[in-house]
Amino acid sequence: MPVFLYILVALCWKPFIVRDEVDNYLKLIDKYKIEHAEISDGSIVLDHNKKCDLIRQLSKYVTVISEVGSKEEGIIIHPARWIEMMNKEIEAGVWKVIAEARESGTVGIYRPNGKAHVMLINKIVSKVPVDKIIWETPIKSQQVYFIKLFGANVNLGNIAPTEVIALESLRLGLRSDTFFQFLPKELIPVS
Repeated sequence: MPVFLYILVALCWKPFIVRDEVDNYLKLIDKYKIEHAEISDGSIVLDHNKKCDLIRQLSKYVTVISEVGSKEEGIIIHPARWIEMMNKEIEAGVWKVIAEARESGTVGIYRPNGKAHVMLINKIVSKVPVDKIIWETPIKSQQVYFIKLFGANVNLGNIAPTEVIALESLRLGLRSDTFFQFLPKELIPVS
């Protein structure tokens, strides 16, 4: 089933990790019956093997979502490293892995001008199952790009709550940006 709307209510795990209090984090997850957790290292330094160990440990208790990429401008991660990290996190037990873009939509899988980093995205999808990725798309043009590339059921994240209806209109072809994506070819006007 595609992730149409990704809303995660989770206890922030980073303070527990940096203090080496994973057991206390697990106790709070249990106490509040939290069902999903995100493990990311976009704003802290965390050895990738340790991250995967945490994913394995946490996935025994909750559905885990991870995130690959940096929230900082100027940090370039080689496409092979993106692929390696995403696949290792999937193997470690994540349900989905988020491709980082930040709220600005100008880092990670995007260029500083907000345009998709096409080469990076193409390399990722050549080696990572598309249905295991949540693409962060805070900007409408980014949402349109991924809907056109992978179809209406592509997993999109980092959507402002006020933009959910507009996004679903894009997915359904009810807006001009994606209208012709959903018509039979014989109905598309020739320009």
